[in-house]
Amino acid sequence: MSPPCQPFTRVGKRLDTKDSRTRSFLHFLDCLQKMKCPPSFILLENVKGFEVSETRHLFLKTLKACNYKYQEFIFTPLQFGIPNSRARYYLIAKKHPGKFYFDLTDEVQEELPACSKQWLHHIEPSEDCGETTCLSQDKDINCLQTCKTEKEEIRDFLDYYNKYSTILHQEEFENGISYPNCKALNDFLETNQSKEYYDQFLVPEKYFSLFVILDIVCPHLRKSVCFTKRYGHYIEGSGSIIQMSTDGQSVKDAYDLKMKTQQLKNRKQWSEEEFNVVRKLKLRFFTPREIANLLCFPHTFDFPPETTLRQKYRVLGNSLNVHVVAVLIKLLSQDCNLML
Repeated sequence: MSPPCQPFTRVGKRLDTKDSRTRSFLHFLDCLQKMKCPPSFILLENVKGFEVSETRHLFLKTLKACNYKYQEFIFTPLQFGIPNSRARYYLIAKKHPGKFYFDLTDEVQEELPACSKQWLHHIEPSEDCGETTCLSQDKDINCLQTCKTEKEEIRDFLDYYNKYSTILHQEEFENGISYPNCKALNDFLETNQSKEYYDQFLVPEKYFSLFVILDIVCPHLRKSVCFTKRYGHYIEGSGSIIQMSTDGQSVKDAYDLKMKTQQLKNRKQWSEEEFNVVRKLKLRFFTPREIANLLCFPHTFDFPPETTLRQKYRVLGNSLNVHVVAVLIKLLSQDCNLML
């Protein structure tokens, strides 16, 4: 279950138990103590911040009173080999006499139990077929394909990237920790779509002056930030933007422009020359399908045909990472025949 997160989120008022949106969960806690046949398993998810709430204190108190054993976690998909930072609070609980096959602690754990490593199939590095991934969009914008002939272009781009990435692109660290075993973002991107399809996801030029504060990533990176329900129609702080250009000079020019803009604190009086620098980066939003891939939805998943683009982004922003939850369910059901 996933109670409303607004009472606990860091960007909200954090009214906790005083927030009316918490009432349904508090009602559940009251019902749990009265049930003749309470659930054998409980899995709860919420935002990071729930772990310091009064609601969480009441939840743990209820679990103890109802004779549940439990363990709390804070996990990010980066730990599971998925290049997306989405830290969330999780709790798994079993009704007595059920037991867990790892040591329980009273502390909120941020490390995966050793027994879960067998299920982390995303943690394996992508297989290298010996070919270079072509990121150039000159012929078919934002369409990734395998191309041996552009190795020199990619190598030139990576030289510039290594030199200028600490300023132009976001760091591949989460709270000072690197996750080198994550797959690259290009393993989750759509391929072989038409130019017209990708055109709808290009960042509008009215947002170009904001590129100095955007979270810009490249397909070969191994991290993206959390996508929120505002993604696609609100650009600042709502999720990563992907840069599809591999032109090394364009990266350097953008680096220079970012440094100049930060020094002058001027993002409003741009000339066509400055807009053209950002234009050459070929910035676009991740598509809904790509975000669904990062959330580990199956390839068979699709939206109803009447769903608008904005609605797709909104529901994905409120979603869970399927793989993370699957691993937690396996930990929860490890002593029975519910293994997935």
